[in-house]
This record gives sequence, structure tokens and C-alpha cells, in this order.
Amino acid sequence: MKQLITILFLKEPIEISANDLIMKFLHSLADQIHWSLDNIDYQTKSNDISWRIIFIRLLASINTLLTQRVQKHECVNISSIKKIQKQKNSFITNDDDNDTNNENSLHPSSSSSVSISQQSFHDEDEDKIDSPDDHLTFIQQQQSDLSHLENELLQSNSFFYSIEKWIETFIYEDHSFYDENLVLTSILTCTRMMYVSSILCSKYVDRIFELSKICTYPSVRSALIVSLGDLLLRHPNILEPFTPQFYAQIHDKDLSVGETALCTIAILILREMIKVRGYISEIALCLFHSHTPISSIAQHFFDELSLRQRGMALFNVLPDIISRLSMNNICSIDLFHQIISYLFLFIKNDRHCEILVKRLCRQFKQASGDDRKRGNIAFCLSKLNIKTLASYRILKENFPNVTEQNEDDYDKEEHLAWKKYLVVYIFIFQIGLLCDTRFTINFEI
Repeated sequence: MKQLITILFLKEPIEISANDLIMKFLHSLADQIHWSLDNIDYQTKSNDISWRIIFIRLLASINTLLTQRVQKHECVNISSIKKIQKQKNSFITNDDDNDTNNENSLHPSSSSSVSISQQSFHDEDEDKIDSPDDHLTFIQQQQSDLSHLENELLQSNSFFYSIEKWIETFIYEDHSFYDENLVLTSILTCTRMMYVSSILCSKYVDRIFELSKICTYPSVRSALIVSLGDLLLRHPNILEPFTPQFYAQIHDKDLSVGETALCTIAILILREMIKVRGYISEIALCLFHSHTPISSIAQHFFDELSLRQRGMALFNVLPDIISRLSMNNICSIDLFHQIISYLFLFIKNDRHCEILVKRLCRQFKQASGDDRKRGNIAFCLSKLNIKTLASYRILKENFPNVTEQNEDDYDKEEHLAWKKYLVVYIFIFQIGLLCDTRFTINFEI
């Protein structure tokens, strides 16, 4: 069925004829199971294997149809926007450049790297549309078509509406009594409808996130995480309040689900599709996970992040990671030390080191009374490769008990002395935790 719909959307001579053919196919499946909005005993019907197989096929076909419709809209829309921009730029170039640009715009190798189906959309539509005005008109038509598809999901007399009403009932039931494939297909069809319609997304988003945590079947939870990633891109304002729950899936009790969640979030961050700050510490906690695939993904993520923006992408989130991991009960002291030791290997720029010293010293002051957080910050300072005079000055301002020293004498020995100072602080802090006693450091380097 998926191949049939793909072919229809690739080379359909008239869009409505393809839609009519697809709808006839869907109605034929519905007739085989005597589908109607009045059906209520779904659990009994689902026990009938033949009924269940046809119904799963019906839901899967709807899912594929909606996916293809949305993909066609997005592919043509992006292609048209790029062509409009290219034609606008051509107006400010000379005639020779115009000729060159026109030739390149028609050559397949000049277009962006896209899938076969997307490239077919590009070629077919770019042959039909020549001027920027035509492109704008075409984009408006595509948006109108997508709005029409959304209306189909909401109109009470439509076929899709009857399916949506069944889903509305089904997703709130106890799925442990249903076949896993039926649950998976039904919920994925729901998320695809949510992708098309912001109204349906707002309607079901709470339940979908709940199912991503409590659903009996790990395969369903994994599939939901991927779908939620799509929804996050499509309806960011609706999904944004659920960001903590999205990241929480990394720690799912099933390792395969946690691996899927980590991989999905890492891809979204590295492609700059979601913001990095706020909950990236959840990924840092996976750096030394007992499950090797999870730890490998986390390490690869931070390796890649350290290469972005000349190291600034990772540098900017380090204070947030340190602050969150320093909170009580987030992770053990040993794990904190392992994570920081790994992440600080990427801090090689002297200026970055200097800024971190300043920020960490500020956090150290603000953590007055919190011995554990102070000990963690002291450990972080001890792991920095401090070289600049400005960094030493910042340390002296925040650790006034240190002996005065001529600025010209700051060298490797001084750096080692500072490390000794901080390491002793960490040791005393740990002893203090064991004895539930606070110590005051007052010694000279």
C-alpha cells in the first residue's frame, strides 16, 4: 500500500484523481470490517484476527496517506521558496551571471540533496512554474491543500473524522488487553493526525506523553518518542511545555526505549532543531551508562557538539550542566567527577577557561551553605588547565586565604599549587559529608 500511494503522489496527472482512488481503497477496507461510527465493542472485535488485520491495514494506509500528503506539501514548499530566492538574487547580477544561474537552476546537480520522491516533486513542479509570482501562488495553493486536509480530519461527516473519534476513545483505554500491533498502528495514526492538525495536537498531546511513559509495550513507547520529535518540529509552541517529559524518556526502564530517546534528542539538538540549554544534563548523565550503546551515543553527541561553533556550543552549556548535576540526588559524587573530567577535555581555549573560572567562582559564592555543591565546583576548578594571569586573579579574589605572590611568578608550579589547594578542599568537603560537619579552609599554598 505504501508503494502504491508513493507512486500516485510521484506521478499523479491530476491530484484529485489520485485522492479519489486512495479513498476508494480506504472505503473498501472499511466495508470489509463493516466500519461505522456506531461501533462500540472494539475489544471484542479486535479478538477476531481477520477483523484486526484488516483494521490495522486500514489505519496503516491512513497513516501513509497523511504522511505522503504532508511530505509533498513540505517538499514543494521548500523547493518553491528556494527557487523564488534564487530568482530574486538574479535581479542584482549582470546578464552573464543571470544566464549561468538559469542554467544551474535547471541542472539536477545544482539542487539540494533530497530523496528520490522529493526530487521528483521538484523537477515536476519547477517545469510548470517560471516566475516568482507563480511560485507564490503555488505555495498558497499548497497551504490551502494542507488546510483542506486538516478540515477533513475535523468535519463530522468525513471518513477521517470517524477514525479520529475511534482513536479518541481507544487511546484512553487499557492497552494491555489489545494486540501490540493494533496499539502501535492506532497511536501512530493518532500522532500523524496531530502532525496535520494543531487542534488535534493540543487535544491529545497530554495523553500521548502519558502513554510514552506508561504504555505496556516498549515498541510503542519507542515509536512515540520518534513521533514526538516530529511533532516538536511541527508544533513547537504546543510541545514546548512538555520538554522535561520529553527528556525524561532517556531514562526509560527499557534500555531500547532509552536508546531511541537519546538518539532522537541528540539528532534534534545537533541539527539545531531544538534548543540545547535546560536539560542537556540528562544527556551528560548517560556518558558512563552501563548500557554501551547509550554511553556511546552520549559520547558521540558531546564529541560532535564540541566541534560546533569552534567549541562555543559545548562551552555555553557547561555551566548549566555543572549547576544541575551539582544538585543533591541527581548523581553520585563519583559519577559527577567522571562526567566533568570527560567534558573538560574539550576545554582547550584559554579564553574559555578564563570565563569558566569566573562563572564557577560566582557559583561557588552563591552556593554558600551547600557543601556538596561547593565541593563539586572546587573539583571543576581543579580540572581546568588554568594558564592565564586573569584566571589566577579571579581565583585570588574568591579564595583570599591564599598567600600573596608576585604576578611575575605565576607558572606551572603555581598552577599545580592551585590544584593542590582545590583538591584538599574537595577532600575536606567529602570528609565533612561523611561526618556531617562543616570545615573551614585556612592554609597557604
